[in-house]
Amino acid sequence: MDGAIMPYPSGIGREDAMILFAGPERAYVQAKPYLDCLGGDLRYLGENIAAAAVLDMAWLTYELCNYLAALHGSNLCESEGVSVDSLAAIFPDESPARRLTKVVRANDFDDPGATISVWNGALEGVQTQARDRGINSEIPDLISSLFKRAIAAGYGEEDVAAVIKVLRTETNS
Repeated sequence: MDGAIMPYPSGIGREDAMILFAGPERAYVQAKPYLDCLGGDLRYLGENIAAAAVLDMAWLTYELCNYLAALHGSNLCESEGVSVDSLAAIFPDESPARRLTKVVRANDFDDPGATISVWNGALEGVQTQARDRGINSEIPDLISSLFKRAIAAGYGEEDVAAVIKVLRTETNS
């Protein structure tokens, strides 16, 4: 059996903690009483052992694209003198995009749920999977290129929102 823990570590045990499982159904059924303490949203995905890992990588890619879109939007607002708070107010209350824009507005990148280095490490798995399966990797490669520039600039141990520091200094020539 394989599994993927979807929330941050602080979410483990909560009712909304989603954890994905795949593999032999019998193994899942036998283990489920022991797994229930991990979260309230346990999902068995079927016999395909790759399902949990693949969905984890797909969700990671989706989330990171959203994060970078929110950071680009914050950069757009800053460049035009529009309050980043106005952008944050457009996003749903509990959305990661709202949290990121608030971090940008406060310019406080020192309390990450996960650092840029951690996110980039996870993204390397997405890149490897794409190359191993022979599918296009341009999206994870683009995200990773921004993360690597942020890491090289010394922001690797900061919140993923610190990527905006790289975006603020980027110029297209």
